[in-house]
Amino acid sequence: MKGQAVYYLVLSGEQQGMALTSNRLKQELVNVLAVNRAVVGFRVYAYVLLESQIHLVLESDSVGCDKAVSLLLNCQSASWPSRWPRSGEINVPPYERTACHADRRLLTLITYLHQLPVRFGHCQHPNLARWTSQSAYLGGDNYSFVDCDSVFALLSPDRREALRLYLAELKKMVSYEELGQVFKRETVAPQVSHTRSLPVLLDAIAAHIREVTGVSLDIMRGKGRAPKVVEARRHLIACAVLENSVPVSEVAKYLNVHHSYVSRLTFSRCLPMPSDRPIA
Repeated sequence: MKGQAVYYLVLSGEQQGMALTSNRLKQELVNVLAVNRAVVGFRVYAYVLLESQIHLVLESDSVGCDKAVSLLLNCQSASWPSRWPRSGEINVPPYERTACHADRRLLTLITYLHQLPVRFGHCQHPNLARWTSQSAYLGGDNYSFVDCDSVFALLSPDRREALRLYLAELKKMVSYEELGQVFKRETVAPQVSHTRSLPVLLDAIAAHIREVTGVSLDIMRGKGRAPKVVEARRHLIACAVLENSVPVSEVAKYLNVHHSYVSRLTFSRCLPMPSDRPIA
């Protein structure tokens, strides 16, 4: 890696009202990344365009990420900002940004992204997905803006060997547990200690989630599937599992749900907990 931070960005259609149903629009989004990477100052390590989501792995600072998002959202509607003020302040809608370890673990995230079209049933193999950076890793001439070399260098100094290792990883579906090892934990959240039992910790997290989202523990334990309820569960699970290493089975028992539901929500978007302050 070149020295800046590496981030995993997700622009969700549920939040931005996106519908990437046009191949022309998808091509425009790809062109935005290709043309502006040097101007804005970010490196593209991977991307995936789905019907209602954009997934990106970028090396940049937070301002560069905001600028990249602003340019991408400008493709969606004339109402999105096409320029940023000279002061450097950028007004973009909220999006998901997670810091990543810039070492070999990054291959896990890139493999996961390239497997997304298969996971969602869009195709049977990552090589058959059109709107991803997989073609760049296979040597496609039209995708030179994707910095595959830096990723391959994490695997082996020999490019052929690095490609072989990458393709071997691609054959194995990335588990959510493996994916979790890629992300840095930057949010301030309660930490597990020997003097604090899991029920007390989970109760504290649930209380804070209720304070932030307005969704009580009883509602989270119910069978409701309203977006606000699901997001509240997601934040509770992320804080418990990702920030405090609470076993998935314990969180599942706490919420009265199946452990597979907890695993799916833990890494489906990798959202940080909505916290402006630590929980006492």
